[in-house]
Amino acid sequence: MAQVELNQSLFAEAKDKTVIITGAARGIGAATATLFNAKGANVVLADLSQFRTEAEEVIRTQLAHPDRAAFFPANIVDWTELTECFEKTIARFGGLDIVVANAGIMESRPVLDLDAVDEDGRLLESEEAGRVIDINLKGTLNSIFCPFLLLMLLIPSLLQPPFVANKINHL
Repeated sequence: MAQVELNQSLFAEAKDKTVIITGAARGIGAATATLFNAKGANVVLADLSQFRTEAEEVIRTQLAHPDRAAFFPANIVDWTELTECFEKTIARFGGLDIVVANAGIMESRPVLDLDAVDEDGRLLESEEAGRVIDINLKGTLNSIFCPFLLLMLLIPSLLQPPFVANKINHL
């Protein structure tokens, strides 16, 4: 596996910033939260409510500054729940500076199963493809647009919207 080198200068300005990381209860999201928190940032681990225990374990055991972290449930496909996550973040930490749109899934079954046909031999729609597209496309777009819209409504004079990183716009 290839070694990824992080440009540490990107994190030099993280101190005292507030960062939301979606899909942060495990894996890359948890590692990202750990890194930002170690650099002095307030971090919100945003993930599905069923991952609360894992996220709280990350906060307790992996973060250098657990007092500067919170878990807020957020299903990135559910606009209302995602908006509540952003609102809670702003209420808790007084603002929002960075959003890392990390949440996503891989297909767990083939998305183009040519053997999946109905009784008349017609190809069935791939529910798995729809799920992957909903989460990886719609969810990422929600994660990107929600903070802009919310902050513009809450703070009309906001000149600097939060920086958003996703799997295309790497940190």
